[in-house]
Amino acid sequence: MVNNLEIFIDFITKKEVYGLLIILIAAYVLNVIFNKVVDKIMSKSKNELNRKRKQTVIELIKNIKKYALIIIALIFILDLY
Repeated sequence: MVNNLEIFIDFITKKEVYGLLIILIAAYVLNVIFNKVVDKIMSKSKNELNRKRKQTVIELIKNIKKYALIIIALIFILDLY
């Protein structure tokens, strides 16, 4: 049992494992923060036409940001290995 625990601890403390976890958590936190900021900007629109136009632009920005975060996270992950 102790041997299994040591193997698990050795696995968890590898740079590849905790580095991957840190990168994924940081990408998720940045995604949540950015979405909250964008939603606050969207809620300030008063005109319906402007609201639809803003919604389209915001969805485009969210998608670009999402893929940019994925690409940056993948670059950091590949750098670990």
